[in-house]
Amino acid sequence: MRKKFVESFDVTNFQVENSNSVTENNSEDGVIVWIDAIHAMTTRNYTTYTAQELKGDSTKKTGQYSWTYPYEAPVLTHHNQRTGEPIGRVITATFSSSSQAGPPVIRLKCRITDPEAVQKVKDGRYKTVSIGAYAEHAYCSICGTDWIEEGNCMHWPGREYGKEEKEVAHLILGDIYFVEISFVNVPSDKFAQVTSIVGDAEEPEKSKGEPVKEKKENIQGGLPMTLEKQLENLQEKLGLKEEKLEVYETKISNLETKVSTLEEQNGLLSEEKEILEGKLENLNQEIEKLVQENAELKKNQKKALAEKVVDLKIQLGKLKEEDREEKVLEHIKRTEESLNDSLTDLQEEKKLLSKEEEGEEILEAGQVTNPGLHSSNEENVVTESDDSLSNEDYTDVDLKINAML
Repeated sequence: MRKKFVESFDVTNFQVENSNSVTENNSEDGVIVWIDAIHAMTTRNYTTYTAQELKGDSTKKTGQYSWTYPYEAPVLTHHNQRTGEPIGRVITATFSSSSQAGPPVIRLKCRITDPEAVQKVKDGRYKTVSIGAYAEHAYCSICGTDWIEEGNCMHWPGREYGKEEKEVAHLILGDIYFVEISFVNVPSDKFAQVTSIVGDAEEPEKSKGEPVKEKKENIQGGLPMTLEKQLENLQEKLGLKEEKLEVYETKISNLETKVSTLEEQNGLLSEEKEILEGKLENLNQEIEKLVQENAELKKNQKKALAEKVVDLKIQLGKLKEEDREEKVLEHIKRTEESLNDSLTDLQEEKKLLSKEEEGEEILEAGQVTNPGLHSSNEENVVTESDDSLSNEDYTDVDLKINAML
């Protein structure tokens, strides 16, 4: 998977069309220009090009090698790859460890063949340039996330992050494939521009920042590479490894921060859980206490009910006073419903007994009228002095009193 990058300040996204129908103008007319295309730097689009990635890999054909493989990249205007006509082609591409601006740079030798473009290059209207490229990796400078393989992270290029030391986020590109170079009005790499205009056979002067050509070693027994060049390559590889290591260290640091944050959150949750568990335990203890108190109240209530039933029975002469405690224990074994029924029956019995006693008191006072006598002139009054009443008479009186009550 690749991501498109263009280094003009006004960035637009578009689909690249690989078409073989566009032919290069092979006319010898036109001009040769040397261009500092892209420097090892972070551009105004917050995209970082490292020296090692600009230099590229000859096997992968990345970096400088991608400009002329599998064909010479076109020179366009304003990155118009879809419908624009090439105004020229890249002839050679060279990586240089220094440039007019200072940082390492990819320098392009281009032939401009479009007549109108030739004139504009000569009079300076076509001066600043911007590259169009794909990258297979784009690492976040803050957390190391590869936007192409892993997706976007929370750090947006150009924004500052960090509480104390602010750091501007940018994307570090890896495995870059350059596909075109365009003349633009405002390049994102502000040093990207035409450095010299020369004839077909001329080369730019060294004082103008051209790439220094490596001297070929004697192929007959000579070393394929000077020690200085080997050392330079090793240093560049070491630099690349250090850059990748820094990215991985940043990613590890961020992961450790996330782990620390999660552990802290887990600690807070554990404390909260412990507090809630304590509250739950207290509630369970309160519930248990209330259940015990409720059971005790019910027990006492049932005992009181049993005592009341027993006391009523004693009052009614059904039980003896000395058997009270034993009978209370026996009555407690009965259900509460049974005790309530007994209590109701006993209370009714007590009421009847009270009324009978009241009737007897009335008879003893000689104030009870015999309701069986309907004559208005005759009344049957029972007095204490009437000794002539027989047992049958008393029984008859009791029945009449009960009927009256």
